This record gives sequence, C-alpha cells and structure tokens, in this order.
Amino acid sequence: MSKVNKISGFTRIDREDCEFEWTIENIKYRDLKDGESLDSPIFSAECNKKFYFRLIAETTPVAYRRKLYRYIVINLYLYCQNIVNKVRCDYDLSVIVDGKNCHSGTSGTTIIETNNATIGVLLIRGNHDEPMFKYGNCTTIQCKLTLSSGSSTSFLGPKFIVDDNKQQIQKLKFDWVFLKENLSDIKLKTACGKEIPAHRVVLATASPVFKAMFTHDMKENQNKLVEITDVSHEVAVEMLHYIYTGSVANSKTSLTINLLAAAEKYQLEELKNKCEQQLSSILSIENALEMLKISDTYNADYLKKSAVDFVKFGINKPLEFGEISNMILGKAKMVSK
Repeated sequence: MSKVNKISGFTRIDREDCEFEWTIENIKYRDLKDGESLDSPIFSAECNKKFYFRLIAETTPVAYRRKLYRYIVINLYLYCQNIVNKVRCDYDLSVIVDGKNCHSGTSGTTIIETNNATIGVLLIRGNHDEPMFKYGNCTTIQCKLTLSSGSSTSFLGPKFIVDDNKQQIQKLKFDWVFLKENLSDIKLKTACGKEIPAHRVVLATASPVFKAMFTHDMKENQNKLVEITDVSHEVAVEMLHYIYTGSVANSKTSLTINLLAAAEKYQLEELKNKCEQQLSSILSIENALEMLKISDTYNADYLKKSAVDFVKFGINKPLEFGEISNMILGKAKMVSK
C-alpha cells in the first residue's frame, strides 16, 4: 500500500447578513398627507450598499357594498442606493408599537437589478382598518436582510498525506466492542471521573501515544487505567468512536474543536484531518479569527491555511500567507490580554 496526497477545494458564494432597526417616537403627531413621506436614517451594509426605510402616505381604493372608496394608508418601503448589478435580497420584517408586536412574519425574496440611483421595495401595504403607522408613542421597525450578488470565490486547500496502511486498519472495524466491557483490558478515566472500557491493542494501533504507554513499564499499563482528566467524557467517547469505527458521529462545532485538541495530543492524524476539514467547512467572517487561533494552538496547518485563505480572499488584498497569519494572530493576542 502507498501514501496518497489528498487535496480539497472550496467555493463560496458571497453572502452578507444585516439587521436594521428604525425607532420612531411620537409617530401619532406626524399626520402624513397623500404623497408625503417619512424617511429613516441611511443604513450602510459592509458591501457598500445603502438602505433606508420610507413610510409613504398613498391613496388606495377599497370596494365595499358595490361602492368604491378611497383611503389614505401608510405603506412601508425599503429603498436601496448604489445598486448597479443584480443583488438578491432576502428579508424578514417585524413591527413593534409601544412594546406590542403588531406585525411579524413578513418575509420574502426580491431581486434588485437597476442602474438607477434608488429603487424601492414594498415591504408592508397599509391597512385603513388597522393603521399601525399612525398611532403609538414608540414604533420600532426591525428588518433582517441577507444580500448576495451570486459571485463566487474558489481556492484550493492545502494537501495532506493519507497513509493507506492506516486506512486499511480502520476498515477492520472494532465497533462490535466499542464501549463494551467484553474483552476490555484497560479503562480511560475522563475529566468528570467516569471510566470508559477500552482495549489496549485497538488504542495502540491507532495512537503512538497509547502504544508508548502500553509497551513500556508505565503506571497506566500497570494499573490498567489511563487518566485523561483534561478530556471531557463526551469528547473521549467521540475520540474512541473514531478509533473503533473510523467515523465521527457528532459534528457539533464546540465538540469538534475539543476533538481536534484530543487528536493532537494523542497523535491521531486522520482524526485531526477530519476535524480540520469540518472546521474549515464552516468558516465565516464571525469565526475566522477564532479558527486561526485554534489552528495555531493545535498545529493545525490545514485549518490555518483555510482560515488565512478565507480572510485573504475576503479582503481582496495581495498579501502573503505569512503576513496575514502574523497580522491576525498579533491582533488576537492583543485582544486576549
């Protein structure tokens, strides 16, 4: 059997989440006439798109008992500036009047495509029977937006080496004795004090650290107990699940981070690779800095390269890998002090 180079690639479609909130005090004292409007301050998104809300008094016809009546209602629009290319906009809206939720559940998707300076999207059509924008001491409009131009960024992740000999061992599968007392000859004591039954030959085959414990005259070998008090019971079970079955059962982010730490400590390279790939797949603007710190702590080169590439392509500057890595790590150390 030979060693195989494995390379993965990533493609991300651009996306930005924004939350805008507009609070109007004493709106009942602003009696909008037909055609008049009231604008919110301008909200700027990170993508340099500018938005603002506009309440407009507009005449609307209402049929009642074969007669047509005309009422002035207040409609709510979202206006967009600086839109040159097509942008997809998902929105979710709610209105709170004097602490009471008067409107929620308005959501939808609109495609904004114009070369004009400004374009408006109707969010709420007013109701003459329930004029929520005419009364109240405090009216709050909350809007969540998700914006995307549909553009994509692709890059290759770093390659890592998989030993086919180790892969072959994993295929033997020891799931039939996973967490079983049957044939168990060692126990792992976790941080909470719980003990987990295990098997020396399985652990030693997967981990050089366990192999050293069990082939030398160490107390763990003599006492038939390995204390891993820096590893939680949940993480230890997940680590053993991988050792015995070759798969990871839980992909929760917090667990994956702790599992990465355990894989580094016990030199479980394949498990470490899987953890790095999982964490790389959920990189975002919010967690890129944290992931870079984690990669530095646990010598996770694959995760570090992925995080740096994410930042590098995000800021669109021709910086080198080392420059960006040092820049962000330096900032992270300052924040942690």
